[in-house]
Amino acid sequence: MIRRTLIGAVVATALIATAQPTTAASSTHPPRTEVVITFDLAFQPDGTAAGHFAAAGAVSDAGPAEATPRVEPLHRTVGRLTGDLVLHGHAGQMTWSFSGITYPLGAPRAIGRGSARLESGTGEYSRGEGHGHFLTVADFVSGDVSGSIQASFER
Repeated sequence: MIRRTLIGAVVATALIATAQPTTAASSTHPPRTEVVITFDLAFQPDGTAAGHFAAAGAVSDAGPAEATPRVEPLHRTVGRLTGDLVLHGHAGQMTWSFSGITYPLGAPRAIGRGSARLESGTGEYSRGEGHGHFLTVADFVSGDVSGSIQASFER
């Protein structure tokens, strides 16, 4: 019984010790916080896409969104997908760049995936830094593209 109590006390002490925040590290390097941004856009005749976004986590905002995607074929069924996604929120504007791949080329629906980076911001996002990954589904039958960015974000 004493041994079990002693082991329990050691485990509890270890858990408490590891749960303490490190104030020195957090004061010199602000913690990065996760943000998830979802967007639903419709392709436009000029090749852009427009619609709306919602963000939660380190950023809680919503509003109009527009993308300028570019596809360069790499292989018969795979293309390089690059471009910018501009989000017009209530707290400011964010411009994210994206770079990755899209496949299968020529199919009615295609996947896009790769990396995303916050290039600039205004308002509350003017000093923001962010990077992460994106995932999209483009439906060329309906003319819609939906996706998400999951990223770390620091103000």
